[in-house]
Amino acid sequence: CLVLMTLPSLTLFFQADYSTGTGESRQISLADGSQLYLGADSAISEDFRGKERRIQLLKGEAFFDVVPDQSRPFVVNTDKLKVTVLGTRFNVVVGKLSESVSVASGKVAVQNQQTEQAETFAQHLLPGDQLTLATTGTLSLSELAIEDVGSWRDRRLYVQDSAIADVAATLQRYHTSRIVFVDGDMENQRVTGAYDLAAPDQALESLVSPYQGKIHRLPGLLRIVMR
Repeated sequence: CLVLMTLPSLTLFFQADYSTGTGESRQISLADGSQLYLGADSAISEDFRGKERRIQLLKGEAFFDVVPDQSRPFVVNTDKLKVTVLGTRFNVVVGKLSESVSVASGKVAVQNQQTEQAETFAQHLLPGDQLTLATTGTLSLSELAIEDVGSWRDRRLYVQDSAIADVAATLQRYHTSRIVFVDGDMENQRVTGAYDLAAPDQALESLVSPYQGKIHRLPGLLRIVMR
């Protein structure tokens, strides 16, 4: 059982070129001079050997500040999304129920990795645009204030019409105790709000209390959320 529980982490460890622990973030200078800000409990692999500069976001969240290079596009892949840019600033997050891309400057093209078609979504994303692809295949577009794109770098999380499960997944990366939801329906509820990542317990309370969520604490081990 212990091997089965640790296998995903071990696999990620061998795949990743850069990773962070709970509550930890890193700024990384890439080979082309681009800057990558890796969020808490996140991991990436890189491959700059070919005609494209490729990053695979294996887990968590990352903000990119890309140096322009017309001859070598910068590509970020997740399980579901492919993000292609020449030079821009944008954020990519892998959540529990969705993956999303938001843009702070420049322009990005996003493709669906789950289809065999090389079909780019209806439009390119511009500053303030956020595209979210749910695990159900549902696609949504929304707008963010540019200062809220990648705001986790300041330990501030702003979400708009996000599933509680995805917000909780972000809080989990900053919390040393495991967050467990007993009520699956609550995880699917949608929220808009701002949360303090420096105080994950308070943020979790603010997240679930409007839906009559109660948090039962086992110090150092669990945060069990139920109604």
